[in-house]
Amino acid sequence: MNRFENKVAVITGAGDGIGLQIAESFAAEGATVVIAEINEASGSRAEEKIKAQGGKALFVPVDVSDEARVEKMVETVLEKLGQIDILINNAGVVVHVKVVDMPREAWDRQLAVQLTGPFLVSKHVARHMIARGGGGKIVNISSVSAVMGRHKAAAHCSAKGGLTMLTKVLAMELGEYKVNVNAVAPGLIDVPSQRAEENISSDY
Repeated sequence: MNRFENKVAVITGAGDGIGLQIAESFAAEGATVVIAEINEASGSRAEEKIKAQGGKALFVPVDVSDEARVEKMVETVLEKLGQIDILINNAGVVVHVKVVDMPREAWDRQLAVQLTGPFLVSKHVARHMIARGGGGKIVNISSVSAVMGRHKAAAHCSAKGGLTMLTKVLAMELGEYKVNVNAVAPGLIDVPSQRAEENISSDY
C-alpha cells in the first residue's frame, strides 16, 4: 500500500524483537527505516534483512541514554536522509530482580534506557520537526506495567509509568507544532531479551 512512501522512520532498539518487527512493517509500507541500535551486530543484520526484503533501511549506532550519541545519531540521519517524519521510542533492557536484591546499577540502567532515552531522542528529533515547520509522529512503546505492578519488575514498571506521563507532556508541548505523540502499551512479548532472562517467572 506504500502508506509511508517518502517518509523516514527512526526506530530505537530495532535490532531484534518488537523494534525489528516495527521496522519491517514500516519498510513494507514504503518508509525508509533507521535502525537506531546499540548492538552493532544486530543492527547491521536488521538493515541487511530489510534490504533483502526489498525495503529501505539504514543502521545508525546509538546508546539512547547518552545525549552526545543521540545528537550524533540524529545528525547522521539528517545528513544521509534529510528528514525524520516518525520516531518510535522502543529501546529497552530486561532486569527482573526483587527490589531488595536489585543492584543500583541495574535500576539506573533500566531507567536510563527506558525513560531518559525516550526523553533524549524525543528532544532532539522534536527540535528537527519544529525547525522544519512542524508535523511528525512520535510513538513511545510503553507497557501495561505502566499502570499495574509486576513481581521483580520495579525498575521496568517505574520506567514505563514515567514514559506514559512523558508521552502526555510531549503531546501537550508539541501539539501546537502539529507533532502527534502517543504511547502504546503491550503486555509481555516473547522476544530474545525476555527468553534470555532466566529468572523471569521463577521464585515467587
